[in-house]
Amino acid sequence: MKTSKRNIILITLLFLTILTGFRLIWNSIHTISSHTKASQGVLDLRSYGSLANATFLLHGEWEFYPNQFVMPDSANLSDHVNNKKYIQVPGNWSDQFDEDSSDYQFGTYRLRIMTSQNIDRSYGLWFTEVASASSVFANGKLLATSGTPAEDYESFIPRKIPYSVSFLPESNEFEIIIQVSNSSTYSMGGITSSIKFGDKAAIEKKRLFALALQLMVCVIFLLNGFYAGIIYFIDRTQKVMIYFFLLVVSAGIGILMDDDKILLTWLPLDYDLSIRLVILLYTANAAFLMQVVRELFPEYKRITPLKWFLWLCILYSLFNIIAPIQSVLSVKFLLGLLMAVSSITVLFLIMKLVFTKSGHMIYLLLSAAGIASSIFWGQIKSYGNFDVGYYPFDMIVAMLGFAAYWFKLYFQNANQMIKLAQKLQKADKTKDEFLATTSHELRTPLHGIISIAQTVLESTDQTVKANHKKDLMLLITIGRRMSYLINDLLDLTQLRENRIRLHARNVNINSIANGVLEMLQALTDGKPIRFLLQVPDTFPEVLADEKRLMQILFNILYNAVKFTDKGTITLHAELIDGMAHIHISDPGIGMDEETLSRIFMAYEQGDPTASISAGGIGLGLNISQKLVHLHGGELYAHSSPGKGSTFSFSLPLFHPASEEHSAVEHPIFHELFVVPAIRGMEEDIVIESSTLPSARRPKILAVDDDPINLKILTKILSNDYFELELVNSGSEALAKLTDQQWDLIIADVMMPNMSGYQLTQLVRKRFSISELPILLLTARSNADDIYYGFQSGANDYVTKPIDATELRVRVRSLTDLKKSVTERLSMEAAYLQAQIQPHFLFNTLNSISALSDIDTIKMQKLIHAFSNYLRISYDFLNATPLVNINHELDLVKAYLYIEQERFEDRLTIIWEIESDLNFKLPPLSVQPLVENAVKHGILSRYKGGTLWIRVITHSNFTEVTIKDNGIGMSEEKLSALLDGPFLEQRGIGLLNTDRRLKKQYGNGLTILSILNEGTSISFSIPNEMPT
Repeated sequence: MKTSKRNIILITLLFLTILTGFRLIWNSIHTISSHTKASQGVLDLRSYGSLANATFLLHGEWEFYPNQFVMPDSANLSDHVNNKKYIQVPGNWSDQFDEDSSDYQFGTYRLRIMTSQNIDRSYGLWFTEVASASSVFANGKLLATSGTPAEDYESFIPRKIPYSVSFLPESNEFEIIIQVSNSSTYSMGGITSSIKFGDKAAIEKKRLFALALQLMVCVIFLLNGFYAGIIYFIDRTQKVMIYFFLLVVSAGIGILMDDDKILLTWLPLDYDLSIRLVILLYTANAAFLMQVVRELFPEYKRITPLKWFLWLCILYSLFNIIAPIQSVLSVKFLLGLLMAVSSITVLFLIMKLVFTKSGHMIYLLLSAAGIASSIFWGQIKSYGNFDVGYYPFDMIVAMLGFAAYWFKLYFQNANQMIKLAQKLQKADKTKDEFLATTSHELRTPLHGIISIAQTVLESTDQTVKANHKKDLMLLITIGRRMSYLINDLLDLTQLRENRIRLHARNVNINSIANGVLEMLQALTDGKPIRFLLQVPDTFPEVLADEKRLMQILFNILYNAVKFTDKGTITLHAELIDGMAHIHISDPGIGMDEETLSRIFMAYEQGDPTASISAGGIGLGLNISQKLVHLHGGELYAHSSPGKGSTFSFSLPLFHPASEEHSAVEHPIFHELFVVPAIRGMEEDIVIESSTLPSARRPKILAVDDDPINLKILTKILSNDYFELELVNSGSEALAKLTDQQWDLIIADVMMPNMSGYQLTQLVRKRFSISELPILLLTARSNADDIYYGFQSGANDYVTKPIDATELRVRVRSLTDLKKSVTERLSMEAAYLQAQIQPHFLFNTLNSISALSDIDTIKMQKLIHAFSNYLRISYDFLNATPLVNINHELDLVKAYLYIEQERFEDRLTIIWEIESDLNFKLPPLSVQPLVENAVKHGILSRYKGGTLWIRVITHSNFTEVTIKDNGIGMSEEKLSALLDGPFLEQRGIGLLNTDRRLKKQYGNGLTILSILNEGTSISFSIPNEMPT
């Protein structure tokens, strides 16, 4: 709020009038009346009666003896009676000496005081200024000395400080003798200020009151200077505070050096030095006052005259330091000029600002008016020789003005900050709402973009060029990073709105960490980074939300990956004060203290250049910290630039009521792990044939390190349709695969030593996605977790907490898939022989027809072999899972007899078969291999070749080998035989045989071939057959 110029001027004038009026009232109260004056060296106070509590000024005519030191005895006094003069006190004594006298003068003042009969009271004398050395005698005794007055200059020591004395008179008439000496160097000499006389108690009271006022103002100044110094130490940008500190400190010390010269009483400084020091302090006041205004208002910084004033003060100070004292005193008027210019200029500048700026500037104007008033009256007191005592209130008012200005400015800024904070909070809320809405809207199209790019990248169409594939991979990477940002923004919004609820349960740190590290292996961008997990299997379980704990670990570890180029990222845990402390250390770029202090703030990042290259917007660590706090722990970090970082967080331990209780299902865990189905839905989704024979029930292998989770799975899938077996680790699950055949694996993602992802990858090395389905249980439904699960080879996933109905439906669909695939493979093998190529049938019949005219016996044998071949090929046994080896060999023999009759010496058969063979194998496992060797190996050569059929029994397995010395295959064709595009580079017979062998035994065909030398195909069958 602005005030008109007229009002501002009126306020200023009114304020100065009030200050002046108050000063005048103060002076009238504290000024001692001087209506009784001495005459011809005598002061008659007898008319006043008792002098209790009375004070007087010893003004008037004193006896004066120039160039003589008169001692207080009658004989000495009579010797100097002819030189006696009378002099006005206070006043300059220069006219009492001859004009041709030297520059050094000395003399004696004498005054006789007559009082009433009361002689039992002590009197006091208070000298404010005697130039420049003095000794005081009363009742013939020396009472005090200031400096050393002497008759010669060499013995003279000047010291001009106020002092007081007291004495007990011996009669009602007594004399006061004051010996004074002075050098004309120090200007006026003699008693230049009033001498106060009166009751000792009254004199002491006035003197101590004046000292107290000066000390009070000095303390006020120094305290304000102390506060200003602290503020400047905290914030070095506030230069105005250092100038204000120097201003009030110099002013406070100046008060102690002026008036009663308290500091000189404590520190006996040289008289010349004390004069120079007082001038320096007041010059500093003028300079620093101007500098405060310049720093406080930057618009005045560039005003040239103000800069000149500062240099003028500096030059005057240097002159004061190096010039002779006589020269310094001769231009002392410049000090008053500088102070007047400073105060008037500051008053004018602030008044100009008050005209244009806000109303709180009026406090500075009043402060400047107080300073100007103090300087004005100080000059009057100094040059007008007015004895008005010390007046403190102008400077106190000036300091209060400064304080009021800063308090007003502080509260104004505080109110502005509150309003700004409210606006920022509103804007922040609007921003969060916008980000949340935008994130929701972006998620669907972003996932669509990633899916389309992934589909094109994984397409078998060879038209996608290599550089385009790189672009697609980059697009997918960018899309996934965008997905991270969207998920972080949504989580941050939920955290700020307190919408995240933890589902706390007992969690194994090793299991969670192992799964997270497995996911991060795919996110290292090819950097040589190694992960080291150092959490013992015996480490106690923690009480945490599994999904959120995964998120915490993922965020911190991914942050370590982003800022680490190479090396080992270590995760270890320890117990401290009943809490689990998890530490993640990386050898990355590290952070300084300033960066470390802000990394847990939202949208804050470390080194900007590194952050840009690493990606992200600085939310991961903030979200992790909030999630750790929700768990009742703390997240903290230690780091050094270039030496890496260590992030640590604490979690409460899980404390079961007892060991027995911890091994059984806990009601709250069931509630958190399983979402009850909607009433009526389970009745609608009914599994058919709930009482199947045990031999035909789907066999499910459930893998989880938590026995409670396994018990819950048992309850959900506990009916007569499924046959469920439980194991606690991935290694146990792998061992079970070699013992039995399974229709489905249900595995938890987070397990110690071997995660669900790792288990899936190992299973996929033996079984395809259709031969043995895998269902993963995961606590996180993020796209990256699900994608990594599918990439590892999983068929489906279910997110915790589990919906019982959803789990049953997904399990049923996957077991039905396995059943249909098994049936398809069996039927494919059963009808494989039915797909006999027409030319084979015609060639065989032609051979029979030709033999009818040549050799009927051979014809009959050929017809018998052909009928056996057809009978075995269409036998019902080919649709069963396993057949006896002899049945398979009968089919091979029938087929080879026909081919030998047709091609005679072009086909040679060598049988290396042990006797008493009695084991089972999948039907049509050998015949397709033999047919492949004959057609594509031996008969492709004009001269034919030899076929070896070898069945050898070893201690643990039986090996079947089909070998030929036909044309062989190149390495390219060999590598594409079982892995190339379906039905283009692979034959259905070999492919079907390989898949059925892998499904049954875990190992398929082994093919060795050399071009133009032949081919060997073999497979092994365990002697102990899995059921």
